[in-house]
Parts: sequence; structure tokens; C-alpha cells
Amino acid sequence: MIDWEAQWALHSPGYQDGYLPLKLPSAKQTLRLKAGPGFGDLSHPTTNLVIQLMPPFIKGADVLDIGCGSGILSLAAAALGAASVYGVDIEIDAIVHSQRNAELNNLQVHFALPADYLKEKKPSPTVVLMNMIESEQIIAWNSLKPIHSAVKTAIISGILAKDKEKYLTLVSSWDWSLAKELQEGEWFGGVFLNRSHLLSSKS
Repeated sequence: MIDWEAQWALHSPGYQDGYLPLKLPSAKQTLRLKAGPGFGDLSHPTTNLVIQLMPPFIKGADVLDIGCGSGILSLAAAALGAASVYGVDIEIDAIVHSQRNAELNNLQVHFALPADYLKEKKPSPTVVLMNMIESEQIIAWNSLKPIHSAVKTAIISGILAKDKEKYLTLVSSWDWSLAKELQEGEWFGGVFLNRSHLLSSKS
């Protein structure tokens, strides 16, 4: 049995008294995260990159956090004024961890396994968040084909900067176009726009 509190205390900057505080840019409240098995605790640059990129795109959007882990990005989206937020993960322990964090912060976020998410009646996501390595992104994105056409904006990280050009080739096949990027250390994060939505808005 893993002692998650001990692990977070050891590896998560700012973790104390059983919680990790999360101050978001452009949000009024400071979130708190409980220790648990879900990924996302501010100890990794990729989480910070997505959080930095999110604020201009979230308010009023229907958001889907793919690979929600601890729920950190889902909770950030809710705190930043998203119209609706769903988080999906293939690990049930991560779903439970995320839900506990949502309840702790009194935020309305729905968490589910991907197959269950696709069965639910819900708003179509206009913004997706993904903080995973490329191979995991491919699997996750391909498993969610019914929502592809609705997505206007994708905010991603989990890609090494040295692999950026290779990743841009991949997402071009998904009809995504890079609109903004940041780098922290060896990691790349970007905001991508769905080209089909851009073309329809201009016509």
C-alpha cells in the first residue's frame, strides 16, 4: 500500500498539513489538492505549462480534461469560469482522487472513465486539455472520436521540446494548428486551434 501523503510531502512543492495549495492566474480562489494516486501536483513542468496557457480560453467553454489524474486541470478550468467541465481517466483510482478534490473545493466537475463519458448526455466539449506523452495522447484522442468535430481548442503538454516538430506533424493530421506555445526546461506546451472551425468562422 502506497503512502500517498508521504509521497506528496516528499515530491510536491508547497504540500503541507495534508494539502497542496494551488493559486491560479486569473482565478479568485486558491484551490487545494489532497494527496492521492492521480498525476498532477505542480511538481512537473508540464502541469504548469497547461495552467499558464489556459486562462484566455476557458471562461464560458465546455471543457474536457483527457487524462485528468488528480483533477488539477479540471478544477482549474472550473475555477476559471468554464461553463461545464468533465474529466476522464483510464484509472478508477484517479477518478476517485479527482472527485475528492472537486468536493474539497466545492467545484462542479464530472469525472468518469472514457467509455462512461461517451455514454452520458453532456455538452460537447469546445476545449480539451491533455497533459500526457505523445503515445498516450494518440491512444486517448483516438478513443474519443465522437467528440472530435466539436473541439475548437486543445491545450496540451507532455511533449519534449526536442520532439516538437514531430508532434506538430502528428496534430496537423488531427486538423490542429499551433496558435501559442510556451517552454519550461525541456518541455513544450501549446494551444492548438481546430482548422475546420477557423475556416467555418471565416466563411
